[in-house]
Amino acid sequence: MQRRILIVEASREAAQHRASLLEAAGHLVTVASSSKRAAELLAGSKFDLLIFDGEVLTALRERAAVMPSIFLTSAFDRETIADAIRLGVSYVWPIGEDAIDLLPTVVERISQQIAFEQQLADAANTQEKLNQLCAQMKGLNNRLHVSIAETHHRMKNNLQGMVALLNLHLRNQGVLGEGEVKKIIAHVQGLASLHDVLLERARGDEDTRVVNLAPLIEKLTNVLSRDLQGRFIRKEIEDCEVTTKQGASLALVLNELVSNGLKFGSGPISISLKRMADSAVLIVENGGSRLPEPFDPRKTGRTGLTLLFMLVQTDFGTEPVFANLPDDRVQVRISIPLACSMTTAAKKEDEGDGKGAILH
Repeated sequence: MQRRILIVEASREAAQHRASLLEAAGHLVTVASSSKRAAELLAGSKFDLLIFDGEVLTALRERAAVMPSIFLTSAFDRETIADAIRLGVSYVWPIGEDAIDLLPTVVERISQQIAFEQQLADAANTQEKLNQLCAQMKGLNNRLHVSIAETHHRMKNNLQGMVALLNLHLRNQGVLGEGEVKKIIAHVQGLASLHDVLLERARGDEDTRVVNLAPLIEKLTNVLSRDLQGRFIRKEIEDCEVTTKQGASLALVLNELVSNGLKFGSGPISISLKRMADSAVLIVENGGSRLPEPFDPRKTGRTGLTLLFMLVQTDFGTEPVFANLPDDRVQVRISIPLACSMTTAAKKEDEGDGKGAILH
């Protein structure tokens, strides 16, 4: 096996003799006449083996300790060998003429040992990588189990919420008309958009207990845009993270507001989401209509507005603010607490079984 070897030897004759022996064995040999020159070569080039004698042992002790090296000595006794090994030398070899002629054989054996040690190091490195990979897979598997459990829990509560919504419509109106059915379909599509966003977070190994409202609102408005009938939606949305339960509620709330804007208003519908210190403010506006004053959504007899008020009050801890604006425009403003501002107790309650809430 060919090796790049640096010989440090002040005697030109001795250096040439050793170099010729090693070159004949197929190695690439460089000669340095001093420890200073050897240090320069070692700093600028890579060598597999360093061969030197006692005169430069101290000067090259740092290099000899970090790379395979052969220390040549005429005093081949126990004390000399012990001193060399203590300084970090890999091998000690006598300078005698017969011994020097065996230098290529020594280098070959050293090469075999280097190769074997490298194999051991590679095997250890491979095992370490396997251990790390196993640990990563175990972590991913644990997160997958948690995500599956959370998804089943969330889907169960969302389905229960849809049943509650249907029962609410039936209690108030007795039968479901075409408009109510379309609105429920839109609610289901909104929840599907939420699960799309959560799936993307899961694929990115992000926390699925929270959801960014910006991509959620983008998906929701893309679904709602199919029934705009020539109108359009203007959006100004900032990144805001809320709990998944609040994301589900917002999907229903936004669907209700946009549906009402399409049904009772005209012109573009504006959706704004602004991030404040510890909350986000959702503002939805549409033109072509005015609200009676004073306006209480709970006293309108309309199931959708009753549902909206209950969701905002139960899941956001606030109340929607309805207002008439100039030029026959209606505005609805809703404050939503951000996930980072919620207390630990509130988060645990939010991640519970959904009792007392319409949707989870």
